Amino acid sequence: MADEGVDFVEMLRTVLDYRKGILTTVAVATLVAALFAFLSPKHYQANTLVAPVDRSGNAGRNGALASQLGGLVGLAGLSGNHDSGKDVAIATLTSRILIESMIREENLLPVLFHQDWDADRQVWTINDPTKVPTLLDGYELFMKKILKVNEDNKKGLVTITVNWTSPQLAAQWANDVVKRTNRQLRERAIKESEDNLAYLEQEVPKTSLVEMRQSIFSLVQSELEKSMVAKGNEEYAFKVVDPAVVPEHRSSPKRLMLLLLGFAAGCVAGVAGALLHHKLLTLQLIPGASEAKPRAA
Repeated sequence: MADEGVDFVEMLRTVLDYRKGILTTVAVATLVAALFAFLSPKHYQANTLVAPVDRSGNAGRNGALASQLGGLVGLAGLSGNHDSGKDVAIATLTSRILIESMIREENLLPVLFHQDWDADRQVWTINDPTKVPTLLDGYELFMKKILKVNEDNKKGLVTITVNWTSPQLAAQWANDVVKRTNRQLRERAIKESEDNLAYLEQEVPKTSLVEMRQSIFSLVQSELEKSMVAKGNEEYAFKVVDPAVVPEHRSSPKRLMLLLLGFAAGCVAGVAGALLHHKLLTLQLIPGASEAKPRAA
């Protein structure tokens, strides 16, 4: 019975017979990988490490006080669900309104879609007005390819990563989104406290119950404390542990890795093609195979 196992000697002989074609395939694959590696735009990563500020203690106290006030529980900001919460802070960091405001105020659309922008004439090169990039387009690009937010639940830290072709802009944007998040939540907290205080001041004369008035005064004190903390702390939602700096080395393309992958792909493709061609010749599935034989280099 003929041996149906793999004949490694025959495979080696085939590889040697087709060595010129294999080397050509390897060279072409490596060249393509090299062109991609050296012609692709360089990208840089900048990272900002932050720690979400925990204000759950104040929120819990406000919730307990609000529960004593019956109909006043529905007052915004008194139920304990403050925007200083960790989840809300992270959601605000990646929110459309925050990213779009940054793109609009910093005029980043021409930067994000530079391939469609004529810097000399300061106009878009797109003929169809309906295809000119919008703030929503900028937001989607920013979230898909530029901004990444990774949360470490064990350490309680959040890493904001920005990937862009300019190392200076990558660092600037990574720090800017944190500053804008802190400012937005800080201003919102101050506004809520002012609205709550105005409402509570109106409610005090409406009740003669001592316990109710005491609860309202306690809430007034709590809102005053919240307002003072927000006004006096720029890092209201996130405390910056390690701000982003301008990266010195590119994050991509990884040229050596691409070259090795191109070389490996060329080897696999070349050997596989040689073995397949030899097999087809052996089975006479190629026209003229009965007369043709693989030529040794």
